[in-house]
Amino acid sequence: MTYVLLAMALVGSFCGGNVPLLPQWMGGIIGAVAFASFTQGSNAQGDLGRTMGMRLVGLVQVVTSINSELRILGKAATVGGLIFDKMMILDRKHRVKDKFVAVCKFAYDKVSRTANLVQEDIKEDRGDDRRDRPPRRDYDDDDDRRGGRPSRPRRDFDDADDDRRGRPPRRDRDRDDDRREPRYRRR
Repeated sequence: MTYVLLAMALVGSFCGGNVPLLPQWMGGIIGAVAFASFTQGSNAQGDLGRTMGMRLVGLVQVVTSINSELRILGKAATVGGLIFDKMMILDRKHRVKDKFVAVCKFAYDKVSRTANLVQEDIKEDRGDDRRDRPPRRDYDDDDDRRGGRPSRPRRDFDDADDDRRGRPPRRDRDRDDDRREPRYRRR
């Protein structure tokens, strides 16, 4: 029973330490106490807590017995040490660690910058209520008949004196485009 209590206290401290609103040390203590008291109940919840604790104790006992028979931990430590030595030799020759750190830093900066841009776009979209409004109907011929506002005559572009006839008309920038443009420049 003592092992079960300790196992559930460890699980509780792990779970409580990952609560985002509390400091890690405080969440760990609260989680350990909550899970340990959870196993002391004489109801179905206490049975569940004790069963979970027994499973964890059984897992640790099986792992230690396998390790004592096959000596896996010692072999893994030897292999890990050899790999670490080879990596350090390779790093001394070619400065791999510095390049790896630079690539990881570049990738992290790129991802965080993209995430910030996406979050800013989401905040702008939530604040922008133009999507909620129905589209404007500037050239609706039925408005005159229904008593709405009179329709404006369409502009005829065929008689315009312009040397851009083959090209599409130039799009004037909105103030939204001017506001968004500096954010997407390369930094």
